[in-house]
Amino acid sequence: MRRYLRWTVVGAVVLGLAALIAWSYSYISPMTPRASEEWSRGRVLGETPVSRPVALRPAPEGGVYLVWPNLEGRLEMARLDVDGRVISDRVLPLETTEARDPQLRVGTDGRLHLLWREERGAVYYALLEEDGEPAGQPQMLSDPGREVMDSPRLVRDGQGRLHAVWADGVGIHWAMLSEEGGLLHPPILLAPEARSPAVQVDGRGRLHLAWQRRVGGSTQGIYYASLDPETGEMDEPEEITLVFLRTGQVVEGPAMGLDAETGYVLWSVQDLREVSSEGRYAFFPLGLPRQKRVKPMRLEQGWSPTGLFPLEGQRTALLVALSETVRGAGGEVNPQIAVLALVRDEAPEYEIWGLARKGSPGLSAPPQRVPGGDGAEGLLRPGEHVVSASDRPSVKPVLCADGRSYLHLAWLETG
Repeated sequence: MRRYLRWTVVGAVVLGLAALIAWSYSYISPMTPRASEEWSRGRVLGETPVSRPVALRPAPEGGVYLVWPNLEGRLEMARLDVDGRVISDRVLPLETTEARDPQLRVGTDGRLHLLWREERGAVYYALLEEDGEPAGQPQMLSDPGREVMDSPRLVRDGQGRLHAVWADGVGIHWAMLSEEGGLLHPPILLAPEARSPAVQVDGRGRLHLAWQRRVGGSTQGIYYASLDPETGEMDEPEEITLVFLRTGQVVEGPAMGLDAETGYVLWSVQDLREVSSEGRYAFFPLGLPRQKRVKPMRLEQGWSPTGLFPLEGQRTALLVALSETVRGAGGEVNPQIAVLALVRDEAPEYEIWGLARKGSPGLSAPPQRVPGGDGAEGLLRPGEHVVSASDRPSVKPVLCADGRSYLHLAWLETG
């Protein structure tokens, strides 16, 4: 009798675990009516121990790659098809113990370029085959004697060259690698005593960088400069703004964005005591940063924007993913993921792009026009679509566009 009871209990536990696993693979983030019906529903893809953005990049033949640090501190990579179904999921065979902040780029030959930092350690670069197998030994790019702070950055220019940017206790450094993984330009110091770098590359291959630096006991400066990778020479940095911080406030960012003719620097000021934040941005004609204008980020559906993530590249409108606090249909208040468009236009209309067909991440609907009041002055006014609207806080979004201009979005939710 006892043996029968024991096996009954074991069977119930196994069935319960099987049901839990099946649920975890099929779980779809519940959505409220506030979410746009043109977006596909989010699906759980993995777990991570840190509240940091994942790496998200389009795959050459459609779909996307995602890379994140798993609960064991190893880097895990998944590939999804164009409809968001998981094709493969594996832990990368790299010697990591506390991997953080992965950055991923895909070469013209389909191989993967991966950059990451080790917690309280250095920045590493690895060239991988399409399936994630290393195509050589990982390289340490940063000085092993100095701890790397913040997330490193990796961008790819039109010639296939890779540009790595990171910050340590000395300042912000830059290095350039070939598509075969060779070091073309050794690391150099770009901005002393600076941190939190952001970088974009324009159609001519020029790098556009933004960062923050403390300029006083309670003041942080936001700066911008462009870099010619052919010569390694950087323009004189332009001070975008000075942010005076009260006790309990911190600056998140900056983030760097481009459209066809305009540069954007975006940041938010978080008040940790009030659990609120204020978003701001500057915009200027490319090549003329002194003509910058700084404006508050006005949201139409939510408040307290954080996690500002501009879409890479130069397009008519700059798309920005962010987390904003919204009120759900049942009255609950949670951070949710939204996508907004910034368009500089002399007419009093502002276009919102990036609608995606429900069930797939494609652009299928015409742009939706939102009346604006600042058009006579040619200012920027954001309009946003709440995308996630789940019953859990949704933070740290990343956004990319594939070769068909389909948008793909990933974010974190509390587990």
